[in-house]
Amino acid sequence: MACWMRTASILIVAAAADRAPCAKRRDAPLDCPRATETDVKWTFHDARRTDNGDRYFTALPGGTFVARSRGPQGSVLWGDGTRAPDVLLCGDAAHNVAALHVPGLGVVLLGGRSSQKDVRRRLAGTCPEGVERDRRKSGVRAYLLKKGHVEPLFGGRSIIDGSGRVPGCVEGRSRGMWCEFDGRLSATVFRGRLHLFARANVRMGIRAVQHTSVDVKAFSKGQVPLPWRRWEPVEFASYSFSRSHVYFACVDAFEDTLVALAPVSFPERKEAGIYAAFSIDGRAWSPLVKIRDSPFAGERQVDHPACGLLVEKDDVVLHVQREVGGIRDHYNTSEPSKDSSLARMTLSRHAFADLAHNALATIGDPRALHSCRTVYGARGEYSVVTTEDAIRGKSARPAYACGLKAPYGRFVDLADGSDPAFFLEIPKTGSTTLKRWLGRPFAENKRNKRFEIHRSFTVVREPLQRFLSGYGTVRHRASRSGHWWPFNTTMSEPEKFEAFVDLLRREGDGLVTSRPKEGCLWFHVMSQTWFLELLGRPIDRVLRLESLEDDLKVLLRDLPLLDPRNQTLEPSLPPKQNTVEGNFDTRTLLKTSPRGVRSALLYLRQDYECLGYEVPVM
Repeated sequence: MACWMRTASILIVAAAADRAPCAKRRDAPLDCPRATETDVKWTFHDARRTDNGDRYFTALPGGTFVARSRGPQGSVLWGDGTRAPDVLLCGDAAHNVAALHVPGLGVVLLGGRSSQKDVRRRLAGTCPEGVERDRRKSGVRAYLLKKGHVEPLFGGRSIIDGSGRVPGCVEGRSRGMWCEFDGRLSATVFRGRLHLFARANVRMGIRAVQHTSVDVKAFSKGQVPLPWRRWEPVEFASYSFSRSHVYFACVDAFEDTLVALAPVSFPERKEAGIYAAFSIDGRAWSPLVKIRDSPFAGERQVDHPACGLLVEKDDVVLHVQREVGGIRDHYNTSEPSKDSSLARMTLSRHAFADLAHNALATIGDPRALHSCRTVYGARGEYSVVTTEDAIRGKSARPAYACGLKAPYGRFVDLADGSDPAFFLEIPKTGSTTLKRWLGRPFAENKRNKRFEIHRSFTVVREPLQRFLSGYGTVRHRASRSGHWWPFNTTMSEPEKFEAFVDLLRREGDGLVTSRPKEGCLWFHVMSQTWFLELLGRPIDRVLRLESLEDDLKVLLRDLPLLDPRNQTLEPSLPPKQNTVEGNFDTRTLLKTSPRGVRSALLYLRQDYECLGYEVPVM
């Protein structure tokens, strides 16, 4: 990678005035992405010439790069600006290689693909003895990169099998029998987990991205098998996953957010570009924001972003490989291939943080996700048929009870003097702690005042854990009421729980509307999606109890909430308060009532799909 070319220019991407406005919805047509133009100015510094056969660059701190080499199959380029000796990986690991720094290990390479072809073949590279070399089963392997060579991790065996045992993997080319991982991989460490992003072949010619993750400590310790989460599609707001043309996504952590850089094409318009998107969980993403245009060839993008978003002093550094070798030749375009180069672009850290902040404000409501809208059906852009609606055969929004005149929650003042934000309260999601943090006693809140809701936020929780906690609360309070309950009997504890779940699955939110003497008690076990439907409008921010303080840091950048003394709130929560109420041994219940737990998981199916939690294996 020698031969430097120096230039000095400013890249300005302005909104295109001649394009029709796009529908403001997540399932908008492919050629109508929302909020994809920006006037952010990136400074273009220089470009270094690269070999036309090298691709899939990753920039590492200190000026070194990793890339798939033009050399023999299995070769990975590793160097600092001049071509260094290649290192060899086992099998097809170099084909889609990703590089990242893993705490406690160092620079780790991940790579490898599978094939649906019923052929055994030994591939170039260094495979330890006894390791499966069948391309159909090779999957993704891990290597520790050292100066001039690599050491296989996990005994050189696959850390993700490419066979049909990969849960949730989207693979339309092999009809779901294999997970090929034939596109570029990307990985990063974020909030204690190693996040892996791979190609999702929706069908032939339709490429998207999917995501899984694993505890980084388990990875560092070499735990086998690794407890990977189920694969889930990456959904960019206002972009159709089923008609996607996202070739891959380079994902890195920046402050409290994840950043995806992706080459995206729009064949209908014969346009392409490099786009950015932002997320706080790796599942739901902001709209794609254009970073720079790219030449379009066939159905592909000629320019690719390099993975490895770097922060150097006060700047964010992005590298772009221009004129990736082989793309124009593959599609026999009228324009001949050009020399490939690696360009360096910078943006001030403050400007990039503002870009992320503005994009995160548009992530919004999980009911706009395709995976959520297909569980029981949708009623509108931000409204779905809930589990409770499906039980009772209703098509309208759920009825509200308990004599309250507004959705369940409260308004909170903002430091900028704008209209208050609405906190949608979902019981058993840390709501008591949140109310103490907000500093307004229940009797003094503003929830019955007739403000119009302009901005809103809520907190969700792992569905089964919330349900068991809610069951404990209902059980504890009901035992003192004297009314009939399915568990005020001589039945065993597992039988009581099963009767409780059966009643809930039979009556749904009829338990709220038809039992006035029991007040709001049944609210504690209604689905979390049911509460989102009470709001009557899109929810702007959804936080998770499991990462609440980290999520609050992101929220407070957009919504500077005030406490009763008109002081801006800080993301540090008070101690938990109601930890005793309804306390019983849920671990024993999970073991002694498997039928009740399975029945509860069926009731909670929509919450798992919409909120992005992994369904526990019983």
